[in-house]
Amino acid sequence: MKQNEKTLNKEDFRRLFPTMIDLSCVRGCHSRIEIHEMAVLAKEIQCAAVFAMPSQTSYLIKEMKGTEIPVGGVVGFPSGAQTTAVKVFEATELVKMGCLELDMVMNQNELRNHNLQYVKKDIEAVVEVAKGIPVKVILEITNLSREEIETACKIISETGAKYIKSGTGWMQSGTTVEHIKQMRKFTKSDIKTKAAGGIEDMDMAYQMYLSGCERFGLGINRAKKFLKDI
Repeated sequence: MKQNEKTLNKEDFRRLFPTMIDLSCVRGCHSRIEIHEMAVLAKEIQCAAVFAMPSQTSYLIKEMKGTEIPVGGVVGFPSGAQTTAVKVFEATELVKMGCLELDMVMNQNELRNHNLQYVKKDIEAVVEVAKGIPVKVILEITNLSREEIETACKIISETGAKYIKSGTGWMQSGTTVEHIKQMRKFTKSDIKTKAAGGIEDMDMAYQMYLSGCERFGLGINRAKKFLKDI
């Protein structure tokens, strides 16, 4: 949510929330049955995008054929510790498959090693092969100190990425409203924000929205629970 945009009231947010969801099946245990269930739900609610792990992405693309809902691909899941060459290869393959968005995991190791040029070039390399497709960079924010969050946000602001994203959803601890506030504080205003991992209920999602969040990553099972409240 940009500062010059009209803020939705809570009821309007609740009504429009499905269109802000990135639905995902990005756990190593997700089967094609769950991918199919996600595709059915995505078509029903007209969500923002859908994501699967790379080996199942071509199947998901087939499932979503004939819709206008973008299929996204995940790069460097879940650790972000792959080499840049591996991330570039993965991103290139996903784009060739037909992915229209990429969510990539930042290299936390090199951030904490203070190898900041590596972190920046790693992201820039994926942005380059994305060829204009929106790239969302994942902090895995619950692993980082406030100072590391600030540093990461400033780096991402200079890479050409379109979004900054809080987490993969693989961590035991989750994103908080305060995390979203920090991300917005330290990131350039033209970069959008996505929350993922630990979004507990609609009230929390609304507070994240008011703090500047524009997309919400939800796994298939959590999404079903959320949608019962709408």
